[in-house]
Amino acid sequence: MFRIKNNFYKVLSNSIGTVNPDTSYSKVKSKLLLNKLKAVYLVNEKNKLLGVMSKGELLNIKSEWNYSPFYLTIGRKISNRDSENIENYNSIPIVDTNGILLKILEITDKSHINFNNESFNKFSNPFVIAEIGNNHNGQIKLGKELIKKAKESGANAVKFQARFLDDLYIDLSEKYLNETDFSTSYTISELKRFNLSFSDLKILFDYSRSLGLIVGCTPFDNKSAQFLINEKVDFIKVASADMSNYSLLSEFNSCAIPLIISTGMHSISSIKALSSWLLSNYIEASLLHVNSTYPTPYEDVNLRFMNSLEHFSTTAHFGYSGHERGFHVPLAALSLGASIIEKHFTLDKKLDGNDHKVSLLPEEMEAMVSQVKNVSSALGGNPNEKKISQGEKLNKIALSKGVYMKEDLLPGDSFSVKSVKFKSPCVGITPDEVHFYEGKTITKKILKDKPLSNSYFEAQNLEYSFENLSNWGLPVRFRDLAQINNLFKPTFLEYHMFSTDLNIDPKEYDSILKNTTMSIHAPEQFKDSFVLDLVTDDKIIFNKSKNLFNNIIEWVEDVKKITGQEKINLITNVGGASPDNKKLSEVNKDLAYEKLSYINELCDSKNINFLPQTMPPFPWHFGGQGFHRLFVDPQDLIESQKWSNLKFCMDFSHTFMSCSHLNLDFYDSLEKVNHLFDYMHVADAIYPAEEGIGIGDGNIDFRKLKKFINDKKAMWIPEVWNGHLDEFKGFKEALIKLNNL
Repeated sequence: MFRIKNNFYKVLSNSIGTVNPDTSYSKVKSKLLLNKLKAVYLVNEKNKLLGVMSKGELLNIKSEWNYSPFYLTIGRKISNRDSENIENYNSIPIVDTNGILLKILEITDKSHINFNNESFNKFSNPFVIAEIGNNHNGQIKLGKELIKKAKESGANAVKFQARFLDDLYIDLSEKYLNETDFSTSYTISELKRFNLSFSDLKILFDYSRSLGLIVGCTPFDNKSAQFLINEKVDFIKVASADMSNYSLLSEFNSCAIPLIISTGMHSISSIKALSSWLLSNYIEASLLHVNSTYPTPYEDVNLRFMNSLEHFSTTAHFGYSGHERGFHVPLAALSLGASIIEKHFTLDKKLDGNDHKVSLLPEEMEAMVSQVKNVSSALGGNPNEKKISQGEKLNKIALSKGVYMKEDLLPGDSFSVKSVKFKSPCVGITPDEVHFYEGKTITKKILKDKPLSNSYFEAQNLEYSFENLSNWGLPVRFRDLAQINNLFKPTFLEYHMFSTDLNIDPKEYDSILKNTTMSIHAPEQFKDSFVLDLVTDDKIIFNKSKNLFNNIIEWVEDVKKITGQEKINLITNVGGASPDNKKLSEVNKDLAYEKLSYINELCDSKNINFLPQTMPPFPWHFGGQGFHRLFVDPQDLIESQKWSNLKFCMDFSHTFMSCSHLNLDFYDSLEKVNHLFDYMHVADAIYPAEEGIGIGDGNIDFRKLKKFINDKKAMWIPEVWNGHLDEFKGFKEALIKLNNL
């Protein structure tokens, strides 16, 4: 169903209601009447539109055919004259710029949305999708069991995911996975384990249809899109990561398969741009409200915004795809008018993979109409606001597309969109921004396969100077260590270690590490969704964490030897987080402090300065929100001193959110514990979930913190999230603002 002005139309394929030029007038008339068609289109052997005959006015004309048919052209906005004519027709052909008939719009009832000839509507009969995604874990047998249970649970449809990985990601090699950001490396590794081939997906499609289920699938690349079009799936779901990927969306210009498009990770302006594009291409698409974090915090759902999608959807229907815990929020979405409800579906929430933990079990899917808890929290605030959450920003890097060069460009070259390709991960300029740079002059050399950023079009600074700041450093990876040193000349560098770095021998970077003062930020996220926890009561998790941390210590010792430092800082998120909302009092803090005292002694014996980091109440692990239970309350720092003389890394953004959560005065709390922190991470924050944002973009008063930053001997870095992107723009802006205080 497609909306033009006040009318709604079914989108039909170009094979419906067409005849060849040699068809007689009487046969056309008979086809109209006997087959109950609203119109018949005359096309030549190349499918070019020649004429049209419809019931009503045109059927009564004296000539056999109207050779100047009313039609709309794909990609062009509807003119004022078209708007006047639209009301007079119940069937409208859509052609491309060469006059080739692509599809047909036939007037229909606006109150229902159709999939595979079944009608659904809001409130009383929503379209419920059991999202299987990759929860089949690469196994056809498990996939079939999920399909069967989805049918038994009462879902209307099942949905899968299709990926041709070679086309999707810029590089799949182990070398690349070891060097790239951990979130990207983790995502690609999981997909390589669980991705199904097209032939395997076809088996699951056929089995689903045999049970009477409606079949949908999400393509993540153009080759997968063509596979789904050829398979004639009942609907195509476009993921949030590709909402603005018009290269992918254009694959659906000439087909009549309805689209469902998720809008997570995107602003209102991007959604408006999508809506305009869908309208000009006459694509039947219903939009879903989504928050692309796993699991989504209730306060980030902002469900009331969902109703705004009615104005942007080309069908006037909208829905909700939920990644939060439980199934009561989708019920609230239904009460607000959602025609489509999508929830992930699994047989075991403990299986490997991010989606299982936010999926419904069969009995939960069946009981989705019974729960209403936490609805008021999920409804959110202003329905006209769309905020991209911190977790979504993290996930967007790994999931969305960035702009990469097809070729080298030199300073003075003129930039053309034809010289780029869209690949994951998403760093630098995004596909919906790249056209703004057409024809602009490149100011520094950029190499093939490198991501494009705004810095390649700006005047180049050879180095920066911050006279009013002292004892500051910058976070780095091996890839940018030398460049940051040359540009900023910081006092020291903090290496942000990923778990994949344990596969790398630091001696490979001997030349850039020598004579450099380094701190190391230990990794906390590892493969198979494991989070480091050095304070847990669980013996299995603790022993695994201890072994991993011993490997980290050995790696840090190697770096210390290469740099020639007598002592090296090791900043560590020591654990105490939970995926469940447990109270702070439920962690055995005395046992935790005792364990940390042993680790502190071990590190001290190796000339490593062990620095646990202060934590926010709601940490982000693997793109989803958790609940922290240790070093959230500043009092924990004081209590730990009964066991050992631990010193800490004070993360201002973390502790600001923690104090807000605990109704403590942030600035007073810092005064009480400032003698216990030897190191600082400096960034702004907005409670409850935006940490690590730019200086001055949040709620922290940095005038009150300047004395901690410069009056102490403690080392510090501006830990602005993604500050390294676009030629270190975030770091530069943070240092300038702090320097000017």
